[in-house]
Amino acid sequence: MNSLTLIAKIAEIKASGEVAPPNTWLSASVIIKNGKRYTYYRLMEASHKRSKTGKVQGKMLQYLGSKTNRKYQEMRKAIARRNQIQALERQLKRLETLEFPKKAPKRKIPKKPTLTNVDFLPVEQLQLQIAQLMQWFEKLNKEVQQLRSSLKDSPFIY
Repeated sequence: MNSLTLIAKIAEIKASGEVAPPNTWLSASVIIKNGKRYTYYRLMEASHKRSKTGKVQGKMLQYLGSKTNRKYQEMRKAIARRNQIQALERQLKRLETLEFPKKAPKRKIPKKPTLTNVDFLPVEQLQLQIAQLMQWFEKLNKEVQQLRSSLKDSPFIY
């Protein structure tokens, strides 16, 4: 799966409906009234405080009602969408780190000493070789022209 398909899936999920806010969950409370059990749901948000036992304390954001209530069903779907998006974003992040690894910090390159006559020696050798190649190409060009002119005069070519 490439990053473009993951981005497209994330956009598709976001377009399919409401996405729950981060750090939220559904909390159930059971009330017994006249011998019957009634379960009601709330949308809770994590607060920065923790209890003495270390549990995350929550603050109620929205009352959702029972399981049959439309608000509850929509919020369950919104939380499922949020969880899917988070999973896809984690995959995307892993994929991007594989495709584009972090670049190593640039090392300082030590300064080169100034050019001397010794450094010019290879350049002079290259210039000499280039001059020799040019002479060789001119010689070949003359031979090709001679062959062409002799072929024009040949009776065997139609």
